[in-house]
Amino acid sequence: MCFFTLVLGLWLLPKADALQCYECLPNKHGSCTETTSECPSQDYQCAAARATTFIGDSKIFDITFKSCVQAKDCFKGSFNYGISKIRINTSCCTGNLCNTKP
Repeated sequence: MCFFTLVLGLWLLPKADALQCYECLPNKHGSCTETTSECPSQDYQCAAARATTFIGDSKIFDITFKSCVQAKDCFKGSFNYGISKIRINTSCCTGNLCNTKP
């Protein structure tokens, strides 16, 4: 009986340490339903990101998403393509359910 309890405890241990993040991946209309998810490994962080697309001075798209991401994917930047521009702002954190705002 003790062996079974030990095996069960070791199996559940990694689950208890998994980082929990809000997840909200927008559909083609830009809306989403916020849920929670477990990050797949300790290499991941919670992220909230916002991507905004402009053509000239007009905002065309403004999309927000939340998920687990690898630390290397946490960045801020912009890309210019002639008259169009994409601005990406990502906020990453390492606490459970910490990705509340982009």
